[in-house]
Amino acid sequence: MKKALSYSNLFVTLNGAYFLEYSRLLQLFKALKNGYSKKTINRF
Repeated sequence: MKKALSYSNLFVTLNGAYFLEYSRLLQLFKALKNGYSKKTINRF
């Protein structure tokens, strides 16, 4: 049971990391689309 719980925690952590990365890329894409300067894009 404990092992299953840790696998579940790992899955949630991976999903969270993926979601954060995805939203970061989405922001970068929006910045590119809006034609922001290179300086702004470097923040991501």
